[in-house]
Amino acid sequence: MNFQPKPYYDHISTEWQALQVELDWITSIIEYRCNIGSFSDNIFHLFPVPVLPSGQSDAYARLIEEFRLDPLQRLVLILSLCPYFKPDLTNRFLVQKDEMGMIATEIGGYLGKAYRGFLPTVQTALFLLSGNRLIENVVYLDLFIPGNTITASHLFKIIHTEPQEPFTSSLLSPTQELLQSLVTGKPMHPVFSSEFPAQRISTGMEWDDLVLNDTTLDEVYDVIHWIKYSKQLMSNKDFARKNMPGYRCLFSGPPGTGKTLTASLIGKTVGKETYKIDLSMVVSKYIGETEKNLAHVFDRAQGKDWILFFDEADALFGKRSETKDAHDRYANQEVAFLLQRIEQHDGIVILSSNYKKNIDAAFYRRIQSIINFPLPQAQERLLLWKKAIPEGFAFAQDLDLKAIAERYKLAGGAIMNVIRYGCLKAVVREDQIIELADLQEGISRELDKEGKMA
Repeated sequence: MNFQPKPYYDHISTEWQALQVELDWITSIIEYRCNIGSFSDNIFHLFPVPVLPSGQSDAYARLIEEFRLDPLQRLVLILSLCPYFKPDLTNRFLVQKDEMGMIATEIGGYLGKAYRGFLPTVQTALFLLSGNRLIENVVYLDLFIPGNTITASHLFKIIHTEPQEPFTSSLLSPTQELLQSLVTGKPMHPVFSSEFPAQRISTGMEWDDLVLNDTTLDEVYDVIHWIKYSKQLMSNKDFARKNMPGYRCLFSGPPGTGKTLTASLIGKTVGKETYKIDLSMVVSKYIGETEKNLAHVFDRAQGKDWILFFDEADALFGKRSETKDAHDRYANQEVAFLLQRIEQHDGIVILSSNYKKNIDAAFYRRIQSIINFPLPQAQERLLLWKKAIPEGFAFAQDLDLKAIAERYKLAGGAIMNVIRYGCLKAVVREDQIIELADLQEGISRELDKEGKMA
């Protein structure tokens, strides 16, 4: 049978042209398989992947280029997108019936519950790739195993909801982030979920807004310098042979001393996304769950060049205890797993702890730096008070800011809270002036939080 593939469009709006070209490509493949059947011809020789239009205006082409998808990944990706962007296309499979009038087994897929169309599965992808030829199917199937080639991009998911049924019945589904990126045309960011319990953090503040002592600031710049020049260093084969990729450091210091802000500013300075891990969704009382949750984070971040920020990391990397029972043994194994996983990560990992002594000593051997964020001294506190007040507000003329800075040993975060309270009071009075009484009341509230007396 002489089969002629459909010509690819060349006249579509530039924002959607690449997606349409890819849909036309898979249309040709689907029609070929449904008409010709299960011949083991190399599908990519018959239907070479199309060259997509370049340019930042086309979201789909940008994603293909950014994630460097190979032909196999592109085929599976566009197949997973069919129910969303061209649902009638996969309905072509519904015509293929077996003797019982059911969808042909080799095609896989199933009908949705609320969605009335055809939903593709791993078996559907195998059918397109190699028909029902056993040897080819086995070769391709291995690539679908979680962590292997197909799922490495995290652009789509393989959802296996029925453990007792064959893995090939797993649904192919694009991620929520991918769909949002294609619809909005904006860069793709991971969505906060149980599979990625982390939120992107950023700041409108600048380094001038942060007050750190010279030693701390110098050590922070060492982190920035590594991020900027690590590729150059790792290109030296002998250096790469003797050093692990990635960078791991610990920020240690009391609450409010600028650890989270510093992590955000590092990301802002080097142009990398910073994600704060929600440890409440990572740490679990159930054996093995914490490791699995953390593995989700690191698997998702692999190769993404993100900065991972673990705040209050004591919950994850606390000291191991003497083994007295099975629970202690599992807890110690958990810490060992976490330490190993961090060491193997090729990106930037910043851990934050209020008390360095709470962190397992084995972690120190696996990190490049421990940066201390001490409480600010009187002169630094005075600078923080001056920097904290926003434009449009002023301190009362009789307010001795230097005396306040010397008397109250507050961290930068607490000072910001006091100023916030003072600004609110000033707005209520409609005078934009922060009075001494405002600061005293705000300071009293901050000290109450810490269980201290004013």
